[in-house]
This record gives sequence, structure tokens and C-alpha cells, in this order.
Amino acid sequence: MPEPATVTDIYQGRARVTFRPSNHTYSIRVHGHVEKLWQPSVTGILGLKAKPALINWAAKQSLLHVAKNLGKFESSQGAPPFIVDTKEIHSWLAEAQDGWRDDESATTIGTVAHRYAFEELRFRAKLTPNKPKFPLTADPVLMPDFTPGMVDAANSSALAATQFFDEHHFEPFLMERPLWSPVDGFVGTPDFIGLIDGELAIADYKTSKRIYAEYWAQLAALQYMFQMEFPEKVIKKRYAINIPKNGGDVQVETRNLDTYGDDLNMFMACWTLYRWERANDDYKKGSPVQVLGDLDALIPRPEST
Repeated sequence: MPEPATVTDIYQGRARVTFRPSNHTYSIRVHGHVEKLWQPSVTGILGLKAKPALINWAAKQSLLHVAKNLGKFESSQGAPPFIVDTKEIHSWLAEAQDGWRDDESATTIGTVAHRYAFEELRFRAKLTPNKPKFPLTADPVLMPDFTPGMVDAANSSALAATQFFDEHHFEPFLMERPLWSPVDGFVGTPDFIGLIDGELAIADYKTSKRIYAEYWAQLAALQYMFQMEFPEKVIKKRYAINIPKNGGDVQVETRNLDTYGDDLNMFMACWTLYRWERANDDYKKGSPVQVLGDLDALIPRPEST
């Protein structure tokens, strides 16, 4: 059963965001102006940035898909030698172009460690009375098809995240709460915005091989939307926190306001390319991204009491 959509009121209740995890899409409702306005995500926009390592990974996954089907064929044929109809090979190759993703579980070691870190931080901030259970154990619902080795790796990553939290003081303001730019037309969700060691900061957890440069553009876009909604608050630092899948040390890098402008410009360049492709690329065409405009002009902020 797909994970249900989440609905969040933003901009002091003047707008509402619906996020659908099944296809990672966002829509906006502003009463009296728009009921269901699709808006692209920050991560989707940054997906235009070339990632050679990702291309190599995808190619390997396609080859693994073919090898898996070949193994199934060999098992069904008994003892060698085998005669393989070339039509079978062509069908495996056709499936590999689009179907290799189906071989992967929707839940990975990274997603389990990420969820544990989120719940642990919520418990420490007294946002929930339920402390997440540790160590993690195999669960047919939360960790389908996890091997004992994968469970051990998830525990190592969860422990590394806990140790990082022990070394710093976190006071959340927003956690996994959508942000939206009505004047631009994009949306995204940061993992954490709040005080880290007494300084207003934004943080995002990753589970990759390393901290990649485009993370700073993603964080800058999220910071930009936050400060649009909360102009009285200024984020001073951005944290990229990589929780390793293999249980290694947590990798943490930070950037201050001195690089914010350049990082945001990089994201806006991708945003320009994204809109251009939707209008001009025959393979990526879609309806133009609609921009609602200045929300304060459409619906003034309520008077503070």
C-alpha cells in the first residue's frame, strides 16, 4: 500500500501543501486563488545537473538486471550447455532499459538510517514521547527483504547519527516541513531548520558516498524559501550531514552566508534550464510551470497579536 499523502499548512495558514510520497510530487492550495497547483521540487530541478557517476551506476544496474535474468534462465534449464533464443536476450535488454528499478526495494539502508535519525531528534526535542528503538531489528514492513548484513549496516549508520547528535545541541524550529516560493513556483522540504549549537541553521541528511557540490545549491534554495516565509529570521549556516550506509563516521560540512548568493545562483540557473526544457525539449515538454505571485499581495499577512 503506498504511503499516504501529507498535508501541511504554511504561510500562517494562507496556503496548504500536499505532498504525495508515491511519486514525490507537490501541489499547492491557496483559498480563493488556486485549489491544486502543481509545483516542481527543488531536487527535481537540480536533477538537470549532469551526474557522470550516476550514469555509470545506472548502466551497472541495467547489466545486473540482464545477469539476473540470465541466471534465472540457467536455473530453469538444468545442466549446461544451454541454447538461448536471441529473442530472450533482446527481451532482457528491453526490460533493462526501464525495468531494472523494479528490482530494488523502495526501502534502503539509507532511508532506514534517515528515518531513525529524524525520530531520534524529534524525541530529544520533546516533540514525541516515543524514543525510537535501538538496535534496529529486521522488520517485514519497515525493512522488507533486508538481510542480516543490511540490518547491521543500518544499525551502524543509526549509531553514527546518534553520536553526532550527542556532540551538538539541536533545537528544532521546522522538521521535514515543506517550503514554497509563490513568486518563483517551486517547493521543497528540508530535514531540519532550527538552532544548532545556538545558531540558526538548516541541515539536510544524506546517505551517499560523499557530500556533493549540488547539495549546497539545494540547501540555498531551501534557505531562500524559508526566509521568504519567515523574513524576520536569518539562517546563518547550512549543514550537509552524510550518514554513511556502511557504518562509517558521519561526514559533516558547513557553509556560511558568504557562499549563499553563489550557491543560490547555481540553483536558479538550473531553474531557468528546467523551465526552458519544458517549453522546448520534445522529450521533456510539459505544461509551463505556473507562478502564483506574491502571496502577501494576494492575501496579506494576518496582524500579529
